[in-house]
Amino acid sequence: MAHAYHFFLGCILYFGSLSSIAFAGVNPKYDVKKLPVDLVPVANLLGKWRSVDVTGKGIDVLPTGMILDFGIEPLPQFGARSLNFTGSTYWPDGSLGHFEWGFLMVKNRTRTNPQTLVGFITTNSAGYSLVEFGMAQNGYVDLELNNFVKVSFGSKLEVYELRRNLYMLNNGYLKQDVEAETNRGRAAYSVMYQKLYP
Repeated sequence: MAHAYHFFLGCILYFGSLSSIAFAGVNPKYDVKKLPVDLVPVANLLGKWRSVDVTGKGIDVLPTGMILDFGIEPLPQFGARSLNFTGSTYWPDGSLGHFEWGFLMVKNRTRTNPQTLVGFITTNSAGYSLVEFGMAQNGYVDLELNNFVKVSFGSKLEVYELRRNLYMLNNGYLKQDVEAETNRGRAAYSVMYQKLYP
């Protein structure tokens, strides 16, 4: 009995608190059972993803996160339901190279509009924001640039055109295709992501 007590006490100390081991399970932020009906068209994006392959050219022209995180946004005060988004890239020495955050909003189809509309609004550490609009259909999110906004005077980048697609492959991987025209040149690349959690 004493061994069991010491093991249990060790678990409490190791995990930090009794609640963290008593209620182990999927983090509510990623729990598909808690996904609002409005967000079902983008349910396949839910979770943390890590890049496993990059093909094409121009990721240095218009970078994207090598680690993506899509989580359920708590009930908003106003506006459409959304997934919280963060994207990050780390250099080999462990320092943060690129960071972006924002929301993927969904407006479901209605009787008058049969399309599921999405908006992707992001701001990043390079000093600019992107506003992208598009559609979601059958697990495929198709986005185009609506507005490019500099939020820092130090940002030298100008984005003239951008098209981004996010979709699942048959093997369970997430793929992101990016095509862009900027003042630094053209970007046309794809990133393949493997799910880390849940």
